[in-house]
Amino acid sequence: MKEDTPKQRATIGFLLASLNTGASREMLPGLLDAAERHDVNLICFPGGRLETTAAFESQRNIVYHLASETCLDGLVTWSSALGG
Repeated sequence: MKEDTPKQRATIGFLLASLNTGASREMLPGLLDAAERHDVNLICFPGGRLETTAAFESQRNIVYHLASETCLDGLVTWSSALGG
């Protein structure tokens, strides 16, 4: 008799500049609640402002390369914060 394979949980990414500033602080608790309510994984990618020249912040952009279809089923972005 073949056992049923358990359903794999979906994984959603949250692409944003920072977890601790601006509107992201307001959005994150709601996203966490929704992820728990819908039984999905949530991975945050706080990679700083895109293509910034600010010291060290530009190095954070490498985090955005981790957000791909190979590990995510969906993606939420806060695009205005990325360019801020």
